[in-house]
Amino acid sequence: MSSRIFQVILLIIISISSTAVTQAQTKTENVILITLDGVRWREIFQGVDKRYFDHPEYILHKRFHEDFKKEFWHDDVNERRKILFPFLWNTIATEGQLYGNREKGSNANITNKIHYSYPGYSEILTGVADPVFVDNSKILNKNWSFLEWLEKTQGYKGKTAAFAGWDVFPYIFNRDRNDIFTNFGLNQWK
Repeated sequence: MSSRIFQVILLIIISISSTAVTQAQTKTENVILITLDGVRWREIFQGVDKRYFDHPEYILHKRFHEDFKKEFWHDDVNERRKILFPFLWNTIATEGQLYGNREKGSNANITNKIHYSYPGYSEILTGVADPVFVDNSKILNKNWSFLEWLEKTQGYKGKTAAFAGWDVFPYIFNRDRNDIFTNFGLNQWK
């Protein structure tokens, strides 16, 4: 990723709870971390940004522009975000929790100043902004991720997994060092 591009990594943690019991008896069954690289938090929580609707730089296909506006705009922000991200708002938000809405004080920030994916993902997964990672080079991560810690915790052995769609993730997770079940979009999952 170019350093000129402002990268927002939205951290969404979903805790899917049992719906068969009352809230007082609810027990978290799964914790799923989802990250979206390059997505602006505003689109997730507010839907399409009206400031860009008629900006000439962003109108690539002018003949479809009015149809796009009709399809994706709604005056109600809750409806507007559902239009843009229906699965997030109709499924994940109703069965779990979303974090990262800066207008509500739910900030998810990285501390490194490098606008590349590897350093950001490494920091999210390990809690460490390691100065060794300055770009997306395929370097094995010497830092342990929270998934590795969890996999070694009693009761979680064999219950942790990582799924990703980028060929650098095996290095970020240091796949050769641990027994976490992984699929990084490179192999068919059966």
